[in-house]
Amino acid sequence: MVRPKLPKCPDVWHVFFARQLLAALGADVTPIRDGWCWEDFARQYQAYRSAVEAYLEQARTGDPAWGAYCLAHYCGSNRSWAEGVIERALALGLGHAEWAAENMVRYCGSDLAWAERLIERIAATGLKDAIWAAQRMVFYCGSSHAWAETIIARVSRMSRACGQV
Repeated sequence: MVRPKLPKCPDVWHVFFARQLLAALGADVTPIRDGWCWEDFARQYQAYRSAVEAYLEQARTGDPAWGAYCLAHYCGSNRSWAEGVIERALALGLGHAEWAAENMVRYCGSDLAWAERLIERIAATGLKDAIWAAQRMVFYCGSSHAWAETIIARVSRMSRACGQV
Protein backbone atom coordinates (compact mmCIF):
# COMPACT_ATOMS: atom_id res chain seq x y z
CA MET A 1 0.00 0.00 0.00
CA VAL A 2 1.33 3.44 -0.95
CA ARG A 3 1.21 6.00 1.84
CA PRO A 4 -0.50 9.23 0.68
CA LYS A 5 1.61 12.36 0.38
CA LEU A 6 0.33 14.74 3.01
CA PRO A 7 0.38 18.49 2.36
CA LYS A 8 2.54 20.77 4.48
CA CYS A 9 0.77 22.26 7.47
CA PRO A 10 -0.17 25.83 6.48
CA ASP A 11 0.28 29.08 8.38
CA VAL A 12 -3.40 29.87 7.80
CA TRP A 13 -5.98 27.08 7.85
CA HIS A 14 -8.45 27.34 4.97
CA VAL A 15 -10.87 25.23 2.96
CA PHE A 16 -8.39 24.53 0.16
CA PHE A 17 -5.95 23.00 2.67
CA ALA A 18 -8.73 21.00 4.33
CA ARG A 19 -9.62 19.52 0.95
CA GLN A 20 -5.98 18.56 0.32
CA LEU A 21 -5.47 17.02 3.74
CA LEU A 22 -8.72 15.07 3.84
CA ALA A 23 -8.21 13.81 0.29
CA ALA A 24 -4.70 12.64 1.22
CA LEU A 25 -6.24 10.83 4.19
CA GLY A 26 -8.67 9.05 1.86
CA ALA A 27 -11.84 11.07 2.44
CA ASP A 28 -14.39 11.96 -0.21
CA VAL A 29 -14.05 15.74 -0.37
CA THR A 30 -16.84 16.42 -2.86
CA PRO A 31 -19.27 17.61 -0.13
CA ILE A 32 -16.90 20.43 0.95
CA ARG A 33 -18.09 23.92 0.05
CA ASP A 34 -15.99 27.08 -0.06
CA GLY A 35 -17.85 28.70 2.83
CA TRP A 36 -17.40 25.81 5.25
CA CYS A 37 -16.26 26.52 8.79
CA TRP A 38 -14.80 24.18 11.43
CA GLU A 39 -18.24 23.03 12.60
CA ASP A 40 -19.07 21.84 9.08
CA PHE A 41 -15.89 19.77 8.92
CA ALA A 42 -16.54 18.35 12.38
CA ARG A 43 -19.99 17.15 11.34
CA GLN A 44 -18.94 15.67 8.00
CA TYR A 45 -15.49 14.24 8.79
CA GLN A 46 -15.55 13.13 12.44
CA ALA A 47 -14.23 9.72 11.37
CA TYR A 48 -10.98 11.41 10.26
CA ARG A 49 -10.34 13.29 13.51
CA SER A 50 -7.72 10.86 14.84
CA ALA A 51 -5.87 10.94 11.50
CA VAL A 52 -5.83 14.75 11.54
CA GLU A 53 -4.63 14.66 15.16
CA ALA A 54 -1.76 12.38 14.15
CA TYR A 55 -0.96 14.74 11.26
CA LEU A 56 -0.74 17.72 13.64
CA GLU A 57 1.45 15.80 16.07
CA GLN A 58 3.97 15.29 13.27
CA ALA A 59 3.69 18.74 11.63
CA ARG A 60 6.96 20.57 11.16
CA THR A 61 5.64 23.53 9.16
CA GLY A 62 2.86 26.08 9.44
CA ASP A 63 0.68 26.50 12.52
CA PRO A 64 -0.16 23.14 14.10
CA ALA A 65 -0.94 24.94 17.38
CA TRP A 66 -3.94 26.69 15.83
CA GLY A 67 -5.10 23.46 14.22
CA ALA A 68 -4.89 21.68 17.59
CA TYR A 69 -6.95 24.40 19.28
CA CYS A 70 -9.58 24.21 16.53
CA LEU A 71 -9.79 20.42 16.78
CA ALA A 72 -10.27 20.68 20.55
CA HIS A 73 -12.83 23.48 20.32
CA TYR A 74 -14.87 22.40 17.31
CA CYS A 75 -14.22 18.70 16.80
CA GLY A 76 -14.06 17.22 20.29
CA SER A 77 -10.35 16.45 20.47
CA ASN A 78 -8.92 15.98 23.94
CA ARG A 79 -7.82 19.19 25.64
CA SER A 80 -4.57 17.75 27.01
CA TRP A 81 -3.73 16.41 23.55
CA ALA A 82 -4.19 19.90 22.06
CA GLU A 83 -2.06 21.47 24.80
CA GLY A 84 0.71 19.00 23.99
CA VAL A 85 0.61 19.91 20.29
CA ILE A 86 0.71 23.60 21.21
CA GLU A 87 3.74 23.01 23.45
CA ARG A 88 5.52 21.10 20.67
CA ALA A 89 4.72 23.82 18.14
CA LEU A 90 6.22 26.41 20.48
CA ALA A 91 9.33 24.29 20.99
CA LEU A 92 9.74 24.05 17.21
CA GLY A 93 9.05 27.75 16.67
CA LEU A 94 5.96 27.06 14.58
CA GLY A 95 2.85 29.19 14.24
CA HIS A 96 1.21 31.17 16.99
CA ALA A 97 1.16 29.15 20.17
CA GLU A 98 0.15 32.29 22.11
CA TRP A 99 -3.09 32.65 20.15
CA ALA A 100 -3.87 28.98 20.57
CA ALA A 101 -3.12 29.04 24.31
CA GLU A 102 -5.35 32.05 24.95
CA ASN A 103 -8.19 30.43 23.04
CA MET A 104 -7.67 27.11 24.84
CA VAL A 105 -8.24 28.88 28.16
CA ARG A 106 -11.12 30.95 26.83
CA TYR A 107 -13.05 28.21 25.03
CA CYS A 108 -11.71 24.80 26.07
CA GLY A 109 -11.12 25.08 29.81
CA SER A 110 -7.33 24.93 29.79
CA ASP A 111 -5.57 26.05 32.93
CA LEU A 112 -4.88 29.78 33.13
CA ALA A 113 -1.45 29.18 34.68
CA TRP A 114 -0.47 26.87 31.80
CA ALA A 115 -1.26 29.54 29.20
CA GLU A 116 0.46 32.26 31.20
CA ARG A 117 3.66 30.17 31.48
CA LEU A 118 3.56 29.51 27.73
CA ILE A 119 3.12 33.22 26.95
CA GLU A 120 5.95 34.06 29.37
CA ARG A 121 8.25 31.76 27.39
CA ILE A 122 7.22 33.52 24.18
CA ALA A 123 7.75 36.94 25.76
CA ALA A 124 11.28 35.89 26.72
CA THR A 125 12.06 35.67 23.00
CA GLY A 126 10.89 39.25 22.44
CA LEU A 127 8.03 38.25 20.14
CA LYS A 128 5.61 41.16 20.18
CA ASP A 129 2.59 38.87 19.75
CA ALA A 130 3.09 37.96 23.42
CA ILE A 131 1.85 41.47 24.29
CA TRP A 132 -1.31 40.96 22.30
CA ALA A 133 -1.85 37.58 23.93
CA ALA A 134 -1.28 39.01 27.42
CA GLN A 135 -3.84 41.75 26.80
CA ARG A 136 -6.40 39.18 25.65
CA MET A 137 -5.62 36.96 28.64
CA VAL A 138 -6.53 39.85 30.95
CA PHE A 139 -9.62 40.84 29.00
CA TYR A 140 -11.06 37.37 28.30
CA CYS A 141 -9.46 34.90 30.68
CA GLY A 142 -8.94 36.60 34.03
CA SER A 143 -5.17 37.07 34.07
CA SER A 144 -4.02 39.88 36.31
CA HIS A 145 -3.01 43.29 35.03
CA ALA A 146 0.26 42.92 36.94
CA TRP A 147 1.07 39.71 35.06
CA ALA A 148 0.33 41.37 31.69
CA GLU A 149 2.49 44.35 32.62
CA THR A 150 5.45 42.01 33.23
CA ILE A 151 4.93 40.51 29.75
CA ILE A 152 4.80 43.96 28.16
CA ALA A 153 7.94 45.05 30.02
CA ARG A 154 9.82 41.86 29.10
CA VAL A 155 9.00 42.16 25.40
CA SER A 156 9.81 45.88 25.41
CA ARG A 157 13.22 45.21 27.00
CA MET A 158 13.96 42.49 24.44
CA SER A 159 12.90 44.78 21.58
CA ARG A 160 15.15 47.61 22.79
CA ALA A 161 18.06 45.21 23.25
CA CYS A 162 17.65 44.04 19.68
CA GLY A 163 17.12 47.57 18.28
CA GLN A 164 13.50 46.87 17.29
CA VAL A 165 11.74 49.73 19.09
